[in-house]
Amino acid sequence: MWRLRLAVLLYVAWTIGFVGCGGGSGSSGFDAIASENAAIETALATGRCVRSGQVNLLVCPLAPDLPENAAGGPVVRSPEGVTLDCAPATGVCTGEVQLEFAEAGSGTVAVLGLRKVGSDGPWQILGPIGAAATPAPVSVGFTVSALDAGGALAPGDLVQVAVLLFRQPVTGLPRTTPTLSATGAYAAFVAAPTQTSASGDPPPR
Repeated sequence: MWRLRLAVLLYVAWTIGFVGCGGGSGSSGFDAIASENAAIETALATGRCVRSGQVNLLVCPLAPDLPENAAGGPVVRSPEGVTLDCAPATGVCTGEVQLEFAEAGSGTVAVLGLRKVGSDGPWQILGPIGAAATPAPVSVGFTVSALDAGGALAPGDLVQVAVLLFRQPVTGLPRTTPTLSATGAYAAFVAAPTQTSASGDPPPR
């Protein structure tokens, strides 16, 4: 009998340990999200490039002014910011962002991402930008019909745009991603939240 009890106790102890390990590995995803969000907030608040504590991703602010500590590395800036107009009747939003690239390198590939702020959902990968090696300003237009995170966009919603940089062409990027670092990008330039406006209305300032 005592051998049976011992076997049961050992099994229970092993099960608890296994479940505990599984919970730890599952929580690492939340840690990565929190770490990356903290890096984004720090970059926007300080105007400097920072690295996320959980992943090797360089996070920089996407703003009219260059990041203070971006000298010698890839630089992306947005002279005019981001605009996004939504048509309530159709649920379709059209956006535009002005970008300038510097020191990106001829093989660098840029990809645009967007998320709805406050939805606790993933980033949506909108597609590649084919001008990362061009120093001249470029206007990048995009269309969003709905977001997997938080449903369709509406006028007044806050969105955040990110420009992801890759060292070489990439294929098979996911449609959505919980973190920017999960795409394999080496740098992300993230804009401050932008409020969407209704089609035909002037963009909010």
